[in-house]
Amino acid sequence: NDGSYKIHRINKVPEIFETEQKVEKIMFCGWRRDMADMIAQLDEYVQEGSELWLFNSVPAPKRAELLKDKGNKEELITNNLTICNVVGNPIIRRDLNRMHAVDDSGKPNGREITLDQFDSILILADAVAMENGANMMSCDSRSLSSLLIIQDIQKKLYDKRKSKDPNAPPPCAPISEILDTRT
Repeated sequence: NDGSYKIHRINKVPEIFETEQKVEKIMFCGWRRDMADMIAQLDEYVQEGSELWLFNSVPAPKRAELLKDKGNKEELITNNLTICNVVGNPIIRRDLNRMHAVDDSGKPNGREITLDQFDSILILADAVAMENGANMMSCDSRSLSSLLIIQDIQKKLYDKRKSKDPNAPPPCAPISEILDTRT
């Protein structure tokens, strides 16, 4: 040590910028056994009034039972999220084109949305397919098929919107869960 090291004093503490959170529309495409845990965690991070659209093939009346883990968990209560259920097949284009929400009994409630209106889309490896005998690679194929179909629908909706409004924001980039490391 030659004594050349000097301590520089910082007199000013850097300011912390807090960005204002916005209300979001999020879609979970597919079903997982730990869906209730995922929803509870997400509920802690989003702004009050945000929407979570659950799009999968599980019938709406069965979802409430599954969210309680067949009686092993308390009823899921969200403070910031409004949950909208949509029943459909994530690899069928007509089911993804325009999604119609249903109530807990499975009857349409009048709410609908298109894929270009979401702020985030998460495509989950579908546990329903796994329960019906599909292996991990098959589930990954379904997830990737959903991803490609969703991106194609988003692109077409965006092109249509952009022709009317050149300043239209682009749609979100969907994220897909992959199970098999070889995929």
